Amino acid sequence: MARTRTQLRQLVAQQARLPFISGTNTVGVSSITNTGVLSRFQNDELVGLFAYLTNGTPTEDDLRITDSVQSTGVATFIPTITVNSATTWELLPFPADAIHQAIDEALLVLYDQGILVRPVWMTAVGG
Repeated sequence: MARTRTQLRQLVAQQARLPFISGTNTVGVSSITNTGVLSRFQNDELVGLFAYLTNGTPTEDDLRITDSVQSTGVATFIPTITVNSATTWELLPFPADAIHQAIDEALLVLYDQGILVRPVWMTAVGG
């Protein structure tokens, strides 16, 4: 069972049969660079996906992929920012904020239906 937002994002993508790609930046540049992960995809196959930086600096979550090159394992995005080496990232079909909002709304619906409510026993001590 998924317990973290990362696990929920992965589960949502998997169950909806959407792409979920993650990795760690190998150099500090204004693109996502990871030859081992990104070189599996054809040129421009990743265009239109959203990059979500899950740790490190900067912390942006609405980076739109505008170009990807298979031979170098590089995906460039807008807006242009510098992504540090060792920053972990995910490529998502939707902006991360939209996915997080959907998760929050689903949790609220389940709570309202009583599915997420745990029985609590309270004992009052009077004096």
